[in-house]
Amino acid sequence: MNPDKAQVPVPPDNPYYRVDCDGGVTALAPTQYTLGYLDNPTYPSFPGGVVLVKTDQVTVPAGGELTLTLTALRSGVSMIRYVDPTLSTPISPNFGWDNVDYTTVRILPFDDYSQFTDSQINDWSFIYAEVFGYYSVIHPIMSKVIPWGPRGAPNNAADVREFAATLLAFTDPAIWYSTIYMPITRDLSGGKRELLRRWCNLQQ
Repeated sequence: MNPDKAQVPVPPDNPYYRVDCDGGVTALAPTQYTLGYLDNPTYPSFPGGVVLVKTDQVTVPAGGELTLTLTALRSGVSMIRYVDPTLSTPISPNFGWDNVDYTTVRILPFDDYSQFTDSQINDWSFIYAEVFGYYSVIHPIMSKVIPWGPRGAPNNAADVREFAATLLAFTDPAIWYSTIYMPITRDLSGGKRELLRRWCNLQQ
């Protein structure tokens, strides 16, 4: 962890996911280290800046290939750091990310909009608040391509139909593994993807 950057440490008793693997998992005592910036009243859950990280030991089966299975427990972002326990000089807790192997894990929330009627979803303020508003902030230049705000609703029905059709094409689940799928960051939850496509279909 970089102490110069804002972090949100997660106690080991409240993880984002459970780890299983074909080589077997052994739960170990949490790895403990200290981050100075956490030693303040803003982070009462980490007295003295001490952070405990969930630590599991896995065994690589014969052949040298290991399959990890992660089961989501709650939404959030976390990282898995891989450390060889046989190293004569273990990697220190406050390691540099460029010196170790790690995986970033992002678990999206479960969003369900099935209780909303078509008329509720077809209201511009609703879809803007739930989807387009985020992207108008993250990628404001896209407002030159897709009239999603930030001020007011698009006032040309033909333009709306056109960009809704474009969105349907680029959010087609059939092209999920393609580089042209949008958003390229895959940061819409399944529920929000369904909401977006439902709104687009209402414009046709």
